[in-house]
Amino acid sequence: MDESGQSTDRYMCVGGIVINADRVDEVRADILEIKRLADINSEIKWTNLRAHRLRHYRRMVEYFFTLIRLRQIHFHAVICDFSKFDHRANGGRENSVSRMLFQLALHKGAFRYGEKADLHLFPDSGDHARILHKHRYHLNNSARKTMPEGRRSAELPIAHIEPTDSATEPLLELNDLILGAICYRRNERYDDPAASKHKKNLARLVGLRADATTFHYNPKTFGRRFTVWNFKSGDLRKISSRP
Repeated sequence: MDESGQSTDRYMCVGGIVINADRVDEVRADILEIKRLADINSEIKWTNLRAHRLRHYRRMVEYFFTLIRLRQIHFHAVICDFSKFDHRANGGRENSVSRMLFQLALHKGAFRYGEKADLHLFPDSGDHARILHKHRYHLNNSARKTMPEGRRSAELPIAHIEPTDSATEPLLELNDLILGAICYRRNERYDDPAASKHKKNLARLVGLRADATTFHYNPKTFGRRFTVWNFKSGDLRKISSRP
């Protein structure tokens, strides 16, 4: 799980990759192999994209959507107009981000997968991740009413939350790249005369593969495997108070 655009854009995005535990090592190895062949020793991140690395980043995007098509991973994003948040009332921007992560974890994690799976969340390190970690009980309490009888333990469905450094977790690198492109297109950054051609190119590829143009709406091509939830004004009331 990670965020994009909290400091620079009107629309802030949070998103996460969902993967079965028995597939994690193989996908990590594939990501590392792509980086090795490209001689990339730094993190693959949206903000690190440069023209000379565009083809390697494009390969990473193609790999991501291959996993989606093969049903090896799911991906969910939540987008909100961050200009409408009262960050001071929330206790700062990091708290506002953590509220968005809470909604992502609850609606796209616990409600969707919690009946059948123990969920382990790995938000990218930062204050927002530490805040989310402290609210695991509240997440489970919110999710418990939708769980079948055998899944209503105080420790389920979210069994574990661990803030994780993206520099040590290839899956967070992959998530960052896709989420960054979605945030870029949702904020219509490609219309900026100063927009870099390589970022426009990669964002266009993500939109093409997702069958979406601006991500003002939820693309339908992959059904429940790839979703983008745009908050409406009524949805904002869900994050107006503490979890």
